[in-house]
Amino acid sequence: SAGFLEGGARGAGGEGEEFGDGALGPVGAAAGSGGEVGEVGKVGEVGEIGDGALGPVGAVIGATHPEIVRALRERMPRSWFLLPGVGAQGGKVADLGPAFLPDGTGALLPVSRGLGACFEPGDEDWEAKVVAQARALVEEYRGR
Repeated sequence: SAGFLEGGARGAGGEGEEFGDGALGPVGAAAGSGGEVGEVGKVGEVGEIGDGALGPVGAVIGATHPEIVRALRERMPRSWFLLPGVGAQGGKVADLGPAFLPDGTGALLPVSRGLGACFEPGDEDWEAKVVAQARALVEEYRGR
């Protein structure tokens, strides 16, 4: 099922046209198709909405398929990308550079599984391990 962006989202940096609710829909491997680039069809036509801002329609794309991310960014230059699969599932931030716009926006990387897996139940220093893992992911992103 698609996720929804509620409450009048604006483009990156709060600039551009104000939109109503938006939606993120699964594409390629995230949609259970196996991840073939050709299977994304004409999805780019939907994403090209707005006046230079990020539009209200985005895509959920598995971070373990950077070739699909690259192909979709070309087709959807003003769409949000939600990229699950970084960290514990094997996706690497370094492979996802094409997902981001030149200003560093345009993609969201949920890493809850990666953060939850960086400590063992009962670890007294679990908070420090989560902070260290989050910092490592930020540094990986910055070095992309």
